[in-house]
Amino acid sequence: MADRKGGKILDPKDSDLRSDQTNTLRLQPLSSRPSFVLNNTSEHSAPFGFLAHIFSMAPFDFIAEQNVRDARLAFARSLIEMKEDIVAFVDKRLGWNGTGYYDGFLKGSFNISLVVQRADSEEHVIICFPVPGNIHEPWRDEKVENKVMVMRHLRDLTSIPVPLVRDWGLTENSPQHLGPFIIMDFVEGQDLSDLLQQPTENKEDAIVLDPDVNNAKLDFVYG
Repeated sequence: MADRKGGKILDPKDSDLRSDQTNTLRLQPLSSRPSFVLNNTSEHSAPFGFLAHIFSMAPFDFIAEQNVRDARLAFARSLIEMKEDIVAFVDKRLGWNGTGYYDGFLKGSFNISLVVQRADSEEHVIICFPVPGNIHEPWRDEKVENKVMVMRHLRDLTSIPVPLVRDWGLTENSPQHLGPFIIMDFVEGQDLSDLLQQPTENKEDAIVLDPDVNNAKLDFVYG
């Protein structure tokens, strides 16, 4: 239940927990944005040129964008600082009797998860939190509640493979009110983006759908 980074365990010491959008965002000042000139010789082109000119002048809320970045970074720091407390929280909720230990982070566009391994077995789960800033704060609890209902519905009434939800709760039930959470089985798998993207030599290149993707592969994924 993750996106491009889902399924890849990331160590916070080696990885930036900010979203890919934050890392790649390049803002241009208004003075450097392309301008559009109205073509008065064509009655059809003028309206479109006018709209393009208006949109090119649309203001960008730099303060709101910075607030979002600050919220994401503060949340990532909290996760790292509270790592052991979160592991103990998961261990207690699942009745593992102190056998749980931290086994990495998973980063997605809208969620960050901790992987928790049970020492006396191969059992391991993730605890998933929606990221403030990426998810509007007043909607975080509602998002998690809706997600749990959908996951359980799919698992109970369809053949779609969905991780088992072990436990979940709202912000008020989380450690130090960190945020709403879902504890679910960790499922090994391959990222859909890796499976369907156009091959590139540089892993940092933007993901583009492979125009020559094999039909059998599409049938397997979407069939």
